[in-house]
Amino acid sequence: MEAGAWDETVDHSVETTTGALRVTSVMSDTPRLPLLTPQGPGTYRVRVDARGRDTAPTATPTNPSRTTC
Repeated sequence: MEAGAWDETVDHSVETTTGALRVTSVMSDTPRLPLLTPQGPGTYRVRVDARGRDTAPTATPTNPSRTTC
């Protein structure tokens, strides 16, 4: 998807001492996604793209699109 299609894009550095960084949720039916830290412990750069957060801040997405590491 083109960068202009997102309402918000945030880049952030994240450090992990265990190398076990994952995307997770408080919901019970979320899929188990792969590790975001394939090289083990260290500092990683994470980018999150989002849209519609201002229009429905408490809504559950029905069609998640992309997360890039």
